[in-house]
Amino acid sequence: MAQYIDKAALVAEIVRRIKYDETVMDHDTQITELLSRELNTLYELSSFIKSLEVKEVDLEKEMEK
Repeated sequence: MAQYIDKAALVAEIVRRIKYDETVMDHDTQITELLSRELNTLYELSSFIKSLEVKEVDLEKEMEK
């Protein structure tokens, strides 16, 4: 059976990680470069996910095919 992830929940988790990384980055200069790369990746991932089209699907009909 196919499983789907709620788009809003996924974006919310990415935003939560971005906020955490930004907080940590402000307090620890040793990992600033690493977190900067991670933040860039999270920003790009978030932007990509937000651009995806969301469709409603009747799973019962899809399972019958």
